[in-house]
Amino acid sequence: MFFNNKIKFYCKLPEVRENYPITKSNNQKYSWFKKSALNFKKTATEIGKYQQVTGVSRCPGVRSIMNKGYILRSWFDLTVKPIANGQGIEYYVPEGVYSYLKERNFNEKVITCFTPENPAHMIPLNKNQLQALIKITTSWSVVLPKNKDLLIMPVPYSDNTDFTPVHGVLNGGDLYEINAIIKINHIDKEFTIPAGTPLLQLIPIDSYEHSFEINDFDETISNVAKKNKFESNNTFIVKK
Repeated sequence: MFFNNKIKFYCKLPEVRENYPITKSNNQKYSWFKKSALNFKKTATEIGKYQQVTGVSRCPGVRSIMNKGYILRSWFDLTVKPIANGQGIEYYVPEGVYSYLKERNFNEKVITCFTPENPAHMIPLNKNQLQALIKITTSWSVVLPKNKDLLIMPVPYSDNTDFTPVHGVLNGGDLYEINAIIKINHIDKEFTIPAGTPLLQLIPIDSYEHSFEINDFDETISNVAKKNKFESNNTFIVKK
């Protein structure tokens, strides 16, 4: 009964579950997206009778991935301070977090830093990124049904561009802890990740392999493409 067809999330800290629960991705709002949608509406009002108007807020690929799966958010403030020209790092967490965890008998380390001196933990990093990784303990775990894997990925269009979590896939049919390992996108900028910031997007995917084939672009598929092109270009306001 532990494993069925439902994805189940568990949180070790009740206050985190109450204040920063995992939520459906389509409930998460982003300021850049709202601004983009307002600009699209303004542009459509001004010139939408004379020329085609498009906008990223109408892009089906963007909207679709933003609405897939679930969002896991940070549950404490974290300040990151690069030092030594990006070769080192300092980080700060509110002191009260540690006394709270002690009262909850939560003994896991909330922040772990991996540097090039820990080669077993390192992945390739861009030269413009801080040469270190930060692991954030989220207190969340997940039980996956046997037929579902879980894609763990960065929030694809987050308001916060100071950090990028690494990708991963958890295979179905087991219990896993979910923690965020993040890359720092600056070597000389101090920044804070406030509590409540979206850290990860979690997308269920089928655990079985899909077959695929490679074909010529024949008349049948060409006619589909022409139909789609017509439906996307016969009005001033692009609908999809």
